[in-house]
Amino acid sequence: QEMQFLNGRLEENNHQLKQSIEKDTSSGGTVADLQKKMALLEMRVDRISSYLGLEPVVQPGTKDSSTTPMTIPQVQSAKPQPEPEIKMPADQTLYDVNMDLYRREKYEESIAGFKTFLKEYPKSKLADNAAFWIGESHMALKQYEQAILAFQKVIKQYPRGNKVPNALLRQALAFDELNDKTSAKLLLRKLINQYPKTNEAKIAENKLKTMK
Repeated sequence: QEMQFLNGRLEENNHQLKQSIEKDTSSGGTVADLQKKMALLEMRVDRISSYLGLEPVVQPGTKDSSTTPMTIPQVQSAKPQPEPEIKMPADQTLYDVNMDLYRREKYEESIAGFKTFLKEYPKSKLADNAAFWIGESHMALKQYEQAILAFQKVIKQYPRGNKVPNALLRQALAFDELNDKTSAKLLLRKLINQYPKTNEAKIAENKLKTMK
């Protein structure tokens, strides 16, 4: 705004100077005063231009071809910043690798992988899940006794984990596969009594109805 005001003053003074010269060449004092004012205004404009990083201003009527018109400083568009790379926690990464092995039915490799996971990250929030999938891998391999032991670790070592109801159910089904109906029924009833509102409890109820 100050730049615009000063430029207006310069233009006005330049116009007055031109008129004064044309009308009366004897009015040297007036011309000198106007020239002095213009010089002061030009100094102020130059200082402000230098501070703002603007190009020098070409005043009306000047013949200096080395200067360029005043331009409004353009705000440079900010370069798009690359999105920060989201690094997965090491335990999550290893867990996902082993889950991929399980999904691809590489059960023996997933068992070894999840055991390694538990050794390296015993306090991970994924530890109970890793222990559970060891049992599931044994179930897929029809290694029911090993599966029962693996599910027992889930129940004992992670009693507050969300995998306990499922571990009880799968343990009962493993006993059923071994034709140990008594143990299977006991575990199914235990599941229903301790976790009555879970989906596993509903499955256990239906399973009990079909067992002889």
